[in-house]
Amino acid sequence: MSLSPRPLFSALLLLGGFTPMAALAQMPADTPCIAGQTVQTSEGSSTPSDVHSNEVLITLVGRDGTTTELSEAAYFALPQYAIATENEYLEGMNCYQGPLGRDVVALLGLMPDDTITLTAMNDYQVEIPYAHLAEYDVIFATAVNGERLSLRDKGPIWVVYPQSDNAILQDTVYGTYMIWQLIRVELD
Repeated sequence: MSLSPRPLFSALLLLGGFTPMAALAQMPADTPCIAGQTVQTSEGSSTPSDVHSNEVLITLVGRDGTTTELSEAAYFALPQYAIATENEYLEGMNCYQGPLGRDVVALLGLMPDDTITLTAMNDYQVEIPYAHLAEYDVIFATAVNGERLSLRDKGPIWVVYPQSDNAILQDTVYGTYMIWQLIRVELD
């Protein structure tokens, strides 16, 4: 059974042991985001200067157990996108940047009715239908408002649904799929 990270987050806030992403709360004017649109920010050819090319960022596990480890360099070699959206975790409209989830998991050879398990660094897991990634521009974000996500701030990867763009995605169940500190994707 997986435990939600939300109670831990709340407890850390109350105890003063966690600094929320206050510096990242509110989308600055100079971000590449346009409300209501998914904007391609790069074709994946450029790598941010703070990327350590040989460090594994995320592990993908296929149906047959085959494991693919994507280094930071390989992850940033994927096409990069930006979405502007609101969610329950940060105040206001924010710009989330990273590859589309469907591009990250494409290496797994998914079928439309497949389910994938997303695992966070603390072993929290959530299962999502691949159809979400196929239908919506879900971002596997590595930056918010142009600032790279750290472990303290939901990084290195935060799964973000474009909730402001679609009334269906504003249902609270979609907030439960927005796992942070993502390190593993496994095809069930």
